[in-house]
Amino acid sequence: NEASQLAAGLAGVKPGDNVLDICAGAGGKSLAIAAEMNNVGRIVLSDLDSSKLRRAEERLRRAGVENYEIRQDIEEVTSGEEGRKKKFDIVILDVPCSGSGVWRRNPEAKWRLSSSHLHEFVKLQRRLLVVASDLVCPGGRLVYMTCSILAEENKEQIDWYMSRPQTAFERTSIASDWARVTGIPGCGDRLDIQFTPQRYGTDGFYVAILTKRTN
Repeated sequence: NEASQLAAGLAGVKPGDNVLDICAGAGGKSLAIAAEMNNVGRIVLSDLDSSKLRRAEERLRRAGVENYEIRQDIEEVTSGEEGRKKKFDIVILDVPCSGSGVWRRNPEAKWRLSSSHLHEFVKLQRRLLVVASDLVCPGGRLVYMTCSILAEENKEQIDWYMSRPQTAFERTSIASDWARVTGIPGCGDRLDIQFTPQRYGTDGFYVAILTKRTN
């Protein structure tokens, strides 16, 4: 959808970057990212759903993308001594979530979300945040995304992560990337963005960017 494509643009990927797309799904964001890279650099797609990764690979091949790798299990990226040394300039983390951002198109889904289901999503998102953050190189970016409009899955998750005493990240303004992607200045010093149908005419989608300190 449009919001996820805008979010991918906000990641700030450029040619030559080493990029990891966790929870890559069918590769929509990786396609958008690949267009920014001009086949220079590396994109690693990871997802536990092998059928989605097959679909992603088909789409990347049809688009002429050559600089990608498919890894179903994230452990394949980080295992072994060499793997542990590999860090990424940008890690895209589009976490599993409630899907509340598409309730306008699937309103019946609202009634299927229980408080216990939401709690499980929140726990999983926190685990993935911790895992993903360890894969970012100094000076690199962790781009957290959801297709949710719920604060528990969005801003509150970033607040939780940043409150951890051992965090090595800083919140990053999206102003310059917003102007670059949309051509619209005046985003201010915003540190995250919540897309909504009412304000942006898109599905609900959230994105926040964290930058890893270099010291």
